[in-house]
Amino acid sequence: MRKRQLIILSAAFGLSGFAALIYQITWIKELSSFFGVLVYSTTTVLTAFMAGLALGSWLFGKLVDRLRNPLLLFAAMEAGLALFAIFFPEIKSVIGSLYLHFYTPEASPLQVQLLRFFCAFPFLLFATSLMGGTLPVLTRGVTRQLKNLGSNIGLLYGSNNMGAFIGGFITGYILLQTIGISGALYLGALLNGVNVLVVLLLRKPIDKQIGGKPVILQTEKRSFQVSRKLFRIILWVFAIEGFTTLAYEILWTRIMLEASYDKTSYFYTTIIITFVGGLGIGSYIIHRFIDRIKNPVNWLARIEILIGTIYLVQFILFIIIAPGFREFQTTQNSWFGVVGTEQILFFLVMVPPVILMGFTLPLVSIIYTKRINNIGAKIGIIGMLDTIGSVAGAFVAGFLLLPLLGTVKSFLLIALVNIALGLWIIVTKAKARFLKIFVPVALLFVAALVISVPFDKNLIHSRWDQKLNNNLIYYEEGPAASVAVTKYDNVHLALSISGALTAYTIIHDIQVHTMLAALPWLCCEEPERALVVGLGLGVTARTLYEAGVPDIDIAEISPEVIHASQVVFSSINDRIIDKDNVHLNLEDGRAHLFQTNKKYDIITSNAIHPRLGNTIYTSDYYQLCKEKLTEKGAICQWLPTNWLNETEFKALIHSFTSVFDHSSLWFINNGHTILVGATNPLPLSFSELDMKLNQSPIKAYLQHLEYFSIYDILKQYWVNNETLIQYVKDAPLNTDNIPMIEYSKVVDQQPDFEVLHFLLDHKHRLTQELDHISSESYEGMRLEGEYDFLKTHLQYYMVQQYGTVPENN
Repeated sequence: MRKRQLIILSAAFGLSGFAALIYQITWIKELSSFFGVLVYSTTTVLTAFMAGLALGSWLFGKLVDRLRNPLLLFAAMEAGLALFAIFFPEIKSVIGSLYLHFYTPEASPLQVQLLRFFCAFPFLLFATSLMGGTLPVLTRGVTRQLKNLGSNIGLLYGSNNMGAFIGGFITGYILLQTIGISGALYLGALLNGVNVLVVLLLRKPIDKQIGGKPVILQTEKRSFQVSRKLFRIILWVFAIEGFTTLAYEILWTRIMLEASYDKTSYFYTTIIITFVGGLGIGSYIIHRFIDRIKNPVNWLARIEILIGTIYLVQFILFIIIAPGFREFQTTQNSWFGVVGTEQILFFLVMVPPVILMGFTLPLVSIIYTKRINNIGAKIGIIGMLDTIGSVAGAFVAGFLLLPLLGTVKSFLLIALVNIALGLWIIVTKAKARFLKIFVPVALLFVAALVISVPFDKNLIHSRWDQKLNNNLIYYEEGPAASVAVTKYDNVHLALSISGALTAYTIIHDIQVHTMLAALPWLCCEEPERALVVGLGLGVTARTLYEAGVPDIDIAEISPEVIHASQVVFSSINDRIIDKDNVHLNLEDGRAHLFQTNKKYDIITSNAIHPRLGNTIYTSDYYQLCKEKLTEKGAICQWLPTNWLNETEFKALIHSFTSVFDHSSLWFINNGHTILVGATNPLPLSFSELDMKLNQSPIKAYLQHLEYFSIYDILKQYWVNNETLIQYVKDAPLNTDNIPMIEYSKVVDQQPDFEVLHFLLDHKHRLTQELDHISSESYEGMRLEGEYDFLKTHLQYYMVQQYGTVPENN
């Protein structure tokens, strides 16, 4: 094959990698609304990817050796991927229908997740098997001499991974926030279609060169000899290295998530593209000189030792520099200064050993492949072993090592595994008997030492808290999240989930969580059943309980959050999950709504910033809530004024009001507002609301939070439905397809000036909404006075924060 044709096919394979990363990222996003939480959709897609790569590599590797023109098979596989991408929305609907058909409310959380997995997995496996077969098929198609195998596979593997790197970067940083998930899928299908055309155009010229020639066996002697025993060990080493690769990816994700300022899609994109990009760079580098390597076995051993050693050094350095880098970020005021530099740091920290991992596939290929006529099968077996190891690595790291050993010990143990792999090869080749005894014993001793030494389970979180003079009083790691509780100022507690502060025990925060339940309860006529999405501190659920709601469901996906609510926050939530009429579902809120047959009078959620939990802030989510509300029902949603610009603030409101015809915005304090919505008008009679509050046991509970009367609650009514609709009429929607809030580039976590300006300028008098009350009555005048007090407080805050206040106010 001519060099120009090889380069064209390598570029086509790069486009295939580009499309593959589009699919991986978009499938994760699409299925997160089905699974309800990112960790399970990610696990399913990654498992399907790895299993499909293994199956396709083995199956098509065996098949391609029997074909005269392997490139036509490659074209057919690319065409199949394009069709799968085009019809993926319909495939997703079939997955959801299958799940609902087999789902039963009596199923345990584990059974539910397994059912979702097995509904989605077969469909994804079909597509990923086609992806997995492309490397052995294309390698067989371009390789006619065994001496070129290492160079060819290095070029192809490198091109594919570099294409995946570029595809992942563009998808995560550009496509999803511009053309959306559906547009990205169609672009992936287009790239696969381009590859089909490329192969069809190259078919005749290649056929003229090699089509009719018989395959000649390679009989030349190799410069290195490998025993049968060493062959088996090298295959084991390669499979176990696949295990460590995915284990590192899982562990680095947890470590860097704790240290990260940005915990949105940019972060996860960086993790993914670092690993595929590093593998591509390494493979491309070695392809330039691999055919001149005299002893690839020794190279493989040294690389494995070097990988483990570099990871150990990097881990220690990162622990040292992470808190200092966070301090540097606090001095920056641009997106690049805060988030961009962070992603670059993460990439530079992770990529060096991944580049070395990119060396290993070409090395193992030339060690294992002896003859040209079974090259496809050999490359297929190697790819299968690598991906099987990767599946095991992701599972063991996420579901066993992290919960049992914690981040630090898990990382050190995996690094030790890489060093052991290199030593295994060296010891096998060595003639000295004492080495074969001493090295394994020494490694076992070090591993036992790592496991037994009481390392801090969350070293980064602890070092950061020490710099802030905070006291870490509770920490627990699980597969889905890590949960930490810190005490600051020696008084208040803060709840962090995977490094993101989500709730505080200061009174202003408790008031917000309380109003998330009290407002919909007050506006809804005799609510009988309520759903709380997310447990948090447990305050929102407790408020509904104090109000006497007979049936309360809580959907919480993290056992660690539940445990923290019992161990640390029981005095605040009165052990709410132990109440007889409170039902805890170990489930994501969105997934619970998708599968339940219940109708709710109240749907509310605990406050999590939309940039960290965007799936419960989209118009698609609100449509799902609407379907699960009773006719008299009300929905309540927290809406922050900080860490967003005004366009994003409007988009969040627009997504809500586009679904609920009767909406209002309530102002709790400078950083917190609340949206209340319904499909039918909510009864707003002052006398009835006052009577409802006075006759409910919730009144005594609210008085502890400085809500002494109905006036203290109603004064928070701020913007009515008509004003909201007018305010957001030109704003975009935040949707599942284009989740614009996830890609916000705002770095200032203070309330946005323009948002506060709107709130200050659009305070609506509730006396115009309430029945049987006028602004001249005693009740009306008192309510007007409370309005003015709260508005004056907002003006004072704006002067303190920004040094100014709008003149017309």
